[in-house]
Amino acid sequence: RPLPPLKTRSSALGLAASAFSLMLGLATAPARRAAPEPDARRVLEGKVNPAVHAVRIDHRLGPVTVTGVDQDFGWHWQLDCNGDKASAESFVRDSRLEVAETNGTLEIRFVPAPDQSIRAGTGTRLLRLLGLSWSNSNNDVSRQSTLELRVPRTVILELKNRFGATKAAGFRGPLNLDCEHSNVDIADIAGAVTATTSFSRLRVER
Repeated sequence: RPLPPLKTRSSALGLAASAFSLMLGLATAPARRAAPEPDARRVLEGKVNPAVHAVRIDHRLGPVTVTGVDQDFGWHWQLDCNGDKASAESFVRDSRLEVAETNGTLEIRFVPAPDQSIRAGTGTRLLRLLGLSWSNSNNDVSRQSTLELRVPRTVILELKNRFGATKAAGFRGPLNLDCEHSNVDIADIAGAVTATTSFSRLRVER
């Protein structure tokens, strides 16, 4: 006489127990904490003239994303600093983003405040702006400048970035990217591309 289907019953009990354990784990797991607010932050944004035919960007200390679109042109900049609060606030106050349009060319340049020691992001120590020595000061402040742009697809894009990821997508005009210590991702491009980076990855997808 065949034995009762204990294996099937056991599997069902095992699945039920696993599901109960998963539900219990989800119920008792601590909630994910939101990212803490930086000690100092500055945010600027603006519109981009639909008639611009060239865009030039000079950036450092953080990521840059430039996307070619058909409408809603504009730019957004965010500067975050953490560490010694007084130093962070001073850096944010004295840094600036220069934005100018001349004869159909939009130029954007990030000018960090003069400082003896600068770190990018939240942990990577960088060479000093003046000189080539490493900074080991306990008063270091981590700084990250994030720049995002939505510009016409047909513009000629020239972009320099240092110590931050660089992304460009959706363009029909030529691109010229000059980066250092920067992962470069280029996608959905129909025009000519000239791109360089150092100590990082470079990927191009048509």
